[in-house]
Amino acid sequence: MTRRATRRSVLAALAGGVTTLAGCGYRPGGGEFRWSTGVFHGVDGMCLDGGTVLAVTREAMTFDFGSERWYEGGSVTALDPERGERTGEYGVETPASAAARGSGLVYVGTTDGTVIAVPIEADPRDFGGEGRGTATPEPEGWTTDPGIAPSGVETVTVGESVYAGGADGLAALSTDGSVRWRWEDGTVVGAISGADETAVYALATDRLVALAGDGTVRWTHDVTTERAGSEPVAPAVGPDGVYLADTTGLTALAHDGAVRWERDVGDPAAGAALSGRGVHHVSTDGTVRSFSTGGRERWAHDPRGRTGSGIDAAGGRAYVLAGESLVAVGPEGTAWRVPLDGGEEPFTPEFGPFVAGRTLVLGGSGEVRGYWRSQLR
Repeated sequence: MTRRATRRSVLAALAGGVTTLAGCGYRPGGGEFRWSTGVFHGVDGMCLDGGTVLAVTREAMTFDFGSERWYEGGSVTALDPERGERTGEYGVETPASAAARGSGLVYVGTTDGTVIAVPIEADPRDFGGEGRGTATPEPEGWTTDPGIAPSGVETVTVGESVYAGGADGLAALSTDGSVRWRWEDGTVVGAISGADETAVYALATDRLVALAGDGTVRWTHDVTTERAGSEPVAPAVGPDGVYLADTTGLTALAHDGAVRWERDVGDPAAGAALSGRGVHHVSTDGTVRSFSTGGRERWAHDPRGRTGSGIDAAGGRAYVLAGESLVAVGPEGTAWRVPLDGGEEPFTPEFGPFVAGRTLVLGGSGEVRGYWRSQLR
């Protein structure tokens, strides 16, 4: 049975539920609240993909304007990270488990093991700078069973192909939904776009696998986790190589799989984050460290408080959740700290922080928030 994909475009000028702080001449500082957007059905997963925030709701009641009916399934909400405005909502008739954004399409992984491609609706008022232009034909949507996710799609990412991972491996799909190839040698919990001669990195429960564009294995590297059954954290991929955090510490791999350097930094609370020429790591003991891409430790600081399962970096600083606060950590130590549990509307984020330009994005149950990353100049 092919399940129909639907879409709802929520235009910025009409979207509700966005709260912002702004003022003429006011220059907000790092960590100050910027915006908040409610996600009515809750947030079960979130990522920053191609400059767009994608909030995944596993199950939701969605109204299909085409057929004028309600149905129960999954939903993906797209947000502009700079303003917090909804730019689209995409519903599917199956519970959603993952999402990624490609050229003209949003790809939704589902709990029944299929991948559904939903066309992105552009604002019909947008015809170029002077109101003239020709509308570009939109791509067609599709539903495909990649054949590797009997218990549901764990991860979706877009690179040379559309990659979907699950309990039986990783599949590469063409943009028309056809299966190009499958790698079927382990459960895949993450797929990361590759670099150099690697098209995609498949993160299995016990190893990282570098796959070429035709699906052949270029190399593998063992991954260890804190306890049996726990999932590894995703590596960071940069021009100098791959940076993998696991219970052995932080390992820098060349693009051919050779180990460049290793550092004993404890169990990771999150995957490594790259910023310029720096690699940032946060451990479960709460220490945030910064290394050069050559392996020299540049600084290490304790942001005080149990660290969350996310880290991102920009401008020489790392951003983490510590205790009940959003914290910026840099060479000077803690640059700023913003409590999230106070006030009339306490916020308990489960996803992020994600760096999106001047904004830090956090996601929690039913809400996505943006904070200023640094002083606005």
